Amino acid sequence: MLLDDSKKPHSTGFISREKHAGILLLFRRFEDEARAAVNEALKEKGYPQPELELLVPNKEGLGDLSCAVSLKLARELKRPPISIAKELEESISARGGMRLIASVVAHPSGYL
Repeated sequence: MLLDDSKKPHSTGFISREKHAGILLLFRRFEDEARAAVNEALKEKGYPQPELELLVPNKEGLGDLSCAVSLKLARELKRPPISIAKELEESISARGGMRLIASVVAHPSGYL
């Protein structure tokens, strides 16, 4: 999931404590929006809703957040993680109305 670039604070070097606190607050809101979007997609598809773990990917180009919910559900649903991830991606993308999420992509590994 990518944070909408227009919402990212732009900085040139050192940032104040206030700006740092604002960045953290914005990222927390981004996480909350991402969690809600994934939970809504799971509910819409009739899938179980396990506790979601959102992570910041350690490689550039993999988005600002990732979620392995498709990997968690694959065994239970007896389906490949990528097919679950694609369904969730489509559901989230079709819903729209997201303020901070610019896009959601199903990675071939099954991560969102």
